[in-house]
Amino acid sequence: MSFSWAVAVDSLRRSLPTLKGLASYYEISIDDGPWEKQKSSGLNLCTGTGSKAWSFNINRVATQAVEDVLNIAKRQGSLSLPLNRELVEKVTNEYNESLLYSPEEPKILFSIREPIANRVFSSTRQRCFTSKVCVRSRCWDACMVVDGGTSFEFNDGAIASMMINKEDELRTVLLEQ
Repeated sequence: MSFSWAVAVDSLRRSLPTLKGLASYYEISIDDGPWEKQKSSGLNLCTGTGSKAWSFNINRVATQAVEDVLNIAKRQGSLSLPLNRELVEKVTNEYNESLLYSPEEPKILFSIREPIANRVFSSTRQRCFTSKVCVRSRCWDACMVVDGGTSFEFNDGAIASMMINKEDELRTVLLEQ
């Protein structure tokens, strides 16, 4: 099942270009867990079909970032491996490949885009694999975009629940000549 989803204020941003930095405000519950207040530039959900596109590019890390983190770990005495280009590239590639998964796998990858964390808004999980995500909008003039093209009004109080249901999976038939 191909499913890509985002909460954003795109319609407002198009009509009022001076509000480009406006963040989305919502509450999120992962796998029926507690609701957490979030403020960010939006969020993205995808199945394995969408894991190779926008979601991958949101979450992938650059070799430079991995090298920086490993250097910090080494300075802290937490890493005894010799750092070299080969190790950094191997760690980078393994992490980035972990973001890709098969369309047949019954899970959702959700990603918080540019989270704002302070005393009011938390961001305990910016990304994870899950089977159910519920989002309650606290925005005005917001929209939910499904699969990159269909937009729905998603204003304060609206709730969207996304989950993987076995009975909704797509079936593909390959015909050989």
